Amino acid sequence: MEIREVMSGDETPVYELLCELENKELNKALFMKGFAMQRKDRSMKAWVLTNDEEIIGYVSLRILYHLHHCANIAMIEELIVKKDKQRQGYGSTLFAQALAFAKQQSCIQLELSSKQSRKYAHHFYKQQGMDCDHLKFSVNIS
Repeated sequence: MEIREVMSGDETPVYELLCELENKELNKALFMKGFAMQRKDRSMKAWVLTNDEEIIGYVSLRILYHLHHCANIAMIEELIVKKDKQRQGYGSTLFAQALAFAKQQSCIQLELSSKQSRKYAHHFYKQQGMDCDHLKFSVNIS
């Protein structure tokens, strides 16, 4: 098992993982464009978890300075482990990577959003020491 930063060539396996996360086929052309943009974005960091060279997990993190905190906040954007590899500690390993990097960047908080229907994910995040003390609101505009 190895964790490494994403690199060119990881696009398709990460695309497949995120399709699994969203339970639908994402627009591949838009995904590839976004993947390239995020790799250039200095506020973003992303890692893959490999097992025998196969990418089995992915986590991405955004760090932003929040005026209302007067500090850096880290936000996990995506965290996914292949379904057949879940419950083997890989998610905890990816979470720990994101948390360690956030600490290195002097973030005072690590946040994430999760769909209300993802009860298993909520249980996982609570096991990682997270609290659910915020509400996130959204509106579709497309």
